[in-house]
Order: sequence, then C-alpha cells, then structure tokens
Amino acid sequence: MSLDTYFLKQSTNMPQRNTKNSSKSETEHNRQGEDNATVSSDASISVSEPGPRQIIKEVTENISKLIDEKLSPLSQLLQQQNKKLDDHEKRITETENRISAVEDAAAPVEGKLETLERRVRELTEHVDDLENRGRRKNIRIVGLPENAEGDRPVNFFESWLPNSLGIQTKSGRIKIERAHCIPGRALKMASPYPRAVLVRFHNYVDKERVITAARELGNGEKALMFRNSKVKIFQDFSAAVLRKRKQFDEVKKRLKAAGATYAQLYPASLKVTYRGTTNMFQDPFEVDKFLSSQEGISP
Repeated sequence: MSLDTYFLKQSTNMPQRNTKNSSKSETEHNRQGEDNATVSSDASISVSEPGPRQIIKEVTENISKLIDEKLSPLSQLLQQQNKKLDDHEKRITETENRISAVEDAAAPVEGKLETLERRVRELTEHVDDLENRGRRKNIRIVGLPENAEGDRPVNFFESWLPNSLGIQTKSGRIKIERAHCIPGRALKMASPYPRAVLVRFHNYVDKERVITAARELGNGEKALMFRNSKVKIFQDFSAAVLRKRKQFDEVKKRLKAAGATYAQLYPASLKVTYRGTTNMFQDPFEVDKFLSSQEGISP
C-alpha cells in the first residue's frame, strides 16, 4: 500500500473538522449560489416580462401619437388662420398707406375747396344783387284778374295805375317800357289766384311814386280795387330774396296781432317798432324771441 492511498483512505474515514476557513468557504459558496439563483431568476423575469421603463416608454409613445393625431387638424387650421392674418395685415398696411397718400394729397385741396366755396357764395350774392338792381324799376301786381289788361298791357297800365292811385302826371299817363304776366299756365277768368303781372317803368322815379302811393293806400277800405278784386302792388325781387322774405310771414301775423308796426327792408330784414322801441331783425327766430320776451305776448 502506498502512502497516498493510505492518507486518502484515512481522510475519508476520519470526521471532517469545522474550521473557520471551511465555514467561510461554505458561506461564500452558498451566497454565490443564491446570487446565481437571483440572477437567473431576474434574467428569466426580464426575458418573460417587460420592465416598468419599457412600459412607460410605450405608454408615452402612444399618448404622444394620439395627441399628434388629435392636434394635427387644429395645427393645420391655425396655420391657415396665421396665413390669413398675414394677408390681412398686408392688405391693412397697404390700405393705410393709400389712405395716408390720399390725405396728404387732399390736404391742400381742402383749403382750395373752402376758398372756392367762399368765392362761389360771394359771386352768387353778387349776381343776386345785380339781378335785383336790374329789377329796381319793376313792380309786381298781384290780384289782377286774368286778361284784365287786354291785348295792349302797356297802354292799360300807363293809364290805369295813375288814375287808380291818384298820381298826378303831365299827360295823365306814366311811361312804361313793358308789362306781362309771369310765365306759367293760363288760368281761368274766375280763378281766385290769377297770375301776377310784372310791369317795368321807364323811370325809376315813377316806380317809386307808384309803390309809395300803393303803400299809403293800404289794405283798408281805400285799397286798390279792380272790378271788385283787391289788387296789391309790390317791389319786384329775385326768387332768392322772395324766399328769404317769405320766412317772415308767420312772425308778421304775430306782430300785427300784438299791435306792432313793421316794414320789410331790402334784401330781407324786418324793421319792427313796438312800444316806442325800434329793432332790426335779420332772422324770423329773432323776432319770435323778441315777441316772447315782451310782456303780455305769448309765444
């Protein structure tokens, strides 16, 4: 028997000694075995089931995809609106530039326009004044029946006016250049509103004598009459002056009812004498205000 065989046999028959080294080695062996088992179990778990990170990643990707799908139409709509807003901004800018250019060009025109308006107004007033100056020798006869003057109106008024108004003349006649009815539709003989007659005198003095005599005759019992028709004589004015004078018709009635005296002066002013005080008015509203301020006169 060899020595190796003897010692090997002897070691197997002898009980093993528990030493620190052996116990430490066994503990390490056991611990390594547990670690290997844990690693193997973790490996099996990772292979069979996904981890939390993977799940979170997949959920995040799904949510992002869903949000992109839902917001994609809204994003396109916003892009379209942004494009439209850009177009509108460009057009507004162009419009503002054009308006600014027009305002710059119109600035000097406004001053010229005001000057021209003022000039036209002055010229209109001047032309109206010239027209009325050309009518200074004319009178307007209102209330004369149609065709009362006959076929020769000049001859009729040359003799009828001085005889009816009591005007003294050398030959019993007043020299008249022309006489005619105002243009318009011929009315019936019995119409209560016959056309007015325009008479132009040869001399301005004769016209003034006729106007003065007709004013003195007044509208009473001695009023100028022709075949039971009351006839009135007025100074002939342009249409513009007549319109201005017509605005005083209502206040004239109030003045007459209040006992005031008045006279209408050229072109369209009213001279009012009331309770010893004389006032000039250019506007009928001023007359109304004056009457309302007087005692005992209701507006």
